[in-house]
Amino acid sequence: MNKTSISLLRTIRETDESLSFVDKAVLEDLIAGRISMKASGGREVLLLTQKDAAKMLGVSRGTLWKMKKDGILSSVEILPNTYRYRLEDIEFLAQKNL
Repeated sequence: MNKTSISLLRTIRETDESLSFVDKAVLEDLIAGRISMKASGGREVLLLTQKDAAKMLGVSRGTLWKMKKDGILSSVEILPNTYRYRLEDIEFLAQKNL
């Protein structure tokens, strides 16, 4: 896990008052590297910025937002109004030429 991801997880752990004790423990384990997030097939879940996802698909960021709004693509809200897109989803769409 890179430094930015670790920093984001620490910020969430320290500031999100809605987290339960268990949620905070899981975040602590992620930060410490005791567990990792894996997608099916054992791949790590990688998240892309809107700019990087749009670049991979060869579309504008506005088009990417419209794809999300139309239900073609889903995003992960990592912080309030801060979204990322799963690499696995972007690769799938790129293969389908959507």
